[in-house]
Amino acid sequence: MKDWLDSQGIFWSMVTGGAYSKKGDPDLIICVDGRFVAIEGKTEDGCQSNIQKTRMRQIRESGGEYAVARSLEELKQVVWEVRHGTLEH
Repeated sequence: MKDWLDSQGIFWSMVTGGAYSKKGDPDLIICVDGRFVAIEGKTEDGCQSNIQKTRMRQIRESGGEYAVARSLEELKQVVWEVRHGTLEH
């Protein structure tokens, strides 16, 4: 995913847990055409915890975008939807 984002010129940053992060923060922050997008990476059968759902709501309520991506193809779809204004909440 990171290599693809680099190849597209999309800024990204990994959020690592620790003393200075919040529990439930998304795995990846990207900036797509000036839009803040939080990405939670999950396996095919993984699901969000309650605190991750809380972070998703907080990000969306503050004007950011949030999506769960289970594969590179899903990440590409999220970027496409952000660029075309069709990312659903």
